[in-house]
Amino acid sequence: MQYNQYKIMNNLKIENQILPDAKEIAHIKLSCWKKSYKDIINSTFLDNLNFETTFEFRKDLINQKRGIHLVASIDKKIVGFSDAGMFFFKDKQILSEEQKLNRKELGEIYALYIDPKYQNKGIGEALFLETKNKLLKYELTPFLIWTLKDNRRARVFYEKQGGIKVDEILIKIGDDQYVEVGYQFT
Repeated sequence: MQYNQYKIMNNLKIENQILPDAKEIAHIKLSCWKKSYKDIINSTFLDNLNFETTFEFRKDLINQKRGIHLVASIDKKIVGFSDAGMFFFKDKQILSEEQKLNRKELGEIYALYIDPKYQNKGIGEALFLETKNKLLKYELTPFLIWTLKDNRRARVFYEKQGGIKVDEILIKIGDDQYVEVGYQFT
């Protein structure tokens, strides 16, 4: 581990999201989508992502006080976030009845994003492990995380964390369909 990574990890704090975090989280989500999905998702869709909509969604999510919602911060600056809870199918996911019946997971990590300026420094792994520990605490295992099949970087990350590929489904994003890969963790 390089000195900078060591310094960052010593200053890293992971805690529950609170309402004042919503603005920074919305910025991180948008910057991650625009960077990570630049060559994967339709550029018109990415160009039309809206900060206000993302911000309002985040505020509502935090206010609901359901599920696991964590932030990673360094020196009081939010650099990443995760959302997790009970497993469920999303409206935009397209699965066969057989695929639905095969899903036995109790939990799910819905989102795990690290500010692009802070990626590759161990923060994602630390946030993933803390989120995983919360799912274990609430007995929401095994759990699943979905990522786009073409998001090679995320797939390598989840495989490194011990995820086992268990399914591929379609998801509708904007007007297009993409393949999502499900990774299971126990």
